[in-house]
Amino acid sequence: MASEEVLPLDTSEKLLLDSYRAIPNKEIQESILKITTNATRHSD
Repeated sequence: MASEEVLPLDTSEKLLLDSYRAIPNKEIQESILKITTNATRHSD
């Protein structure tokens, strides 16, 4: 199994993660996750 390098989060990444975790509605969390993963697939 290859070891993965662990990188520290920058301020905006930490804010995004903390905000995501603070959302009480799991359906909203899933929607946000879909939006972000789709955005990475369609970026040029």
